[in-house]
Amino acid sequence: MICCQGVCLSRGEHSIIRDVDLMVEAGRRVAVMGPSGSGKTTLLHILAGLLKPSAGQVVVAGQELNGASHRARTKLRQHKVAVVFQFGELLPELTVGENVALPLRIRGDSHYDNRVESALAMVGFTDATAWPAQLSGGEIQRVAVARALVSQPQVILCDEPTGSLDAVNSGRVIDLIVESAAATSATLVVVTHDNSIAQRMDEVYVLSDGQLTV
Repeated sequence: MICCQGVCLSRGEHSIIRDVDLMVEAGRRVAVMGPSGSGKTTLLHILAGLLKPSAGQVVVAGQELNGASHRARTKLRQHKVAVVFQFGELLPELTVGENVALPLRIRGDSHYDNRVESALAMVGFTDATAWPAQLSGGEIQRVAVARALVSQPQVILCDEPTGSLDAVNSGRVIDLIVESAAATSATLVVVTHDNSIAQRMDEVYVLSDGQLTV
């Protein structure tokens, strides 16, 4: 489902990641750990097609990303790849239901109300009319997971999804992410510094000084 070979990204003379090889089979759960500034988020953004590597090959869900156009990479995120960010990144001017529906609306789907309801039910949230400003940090992340699930992605990428939460909410959110990925047979890649999250994964990699090791 994910294949990276010799992936590098540089900014000027500064190498952010270098010679990264990563293979993830469909349905597997993978953690990428490492200190702040090690390039974890950069690697995740490359897998999501948000950044293009300086060198190497990246294939995600059958899409070769290096030479892919902006439109092709956007289409990949609309149909096959979903991202859960550290702070949820909900749009404050949209209700919970509208935030969850957004990926479907962007790609032109119609009659999506039942799918939004199902995604919210999967994360245990029922008030689609609530506003993001009314939610706790844990609730925001639950809604962000619902937004990721609503498009039924083949790949879920999570960037420190519990980094802003307390221990109780952190445990609940990671349980939700792992269980939801399993229920939909999605491939899961989680960038984290939390060992308790890493222990829930099938494989753990460490990114240090721009290089990935097992």
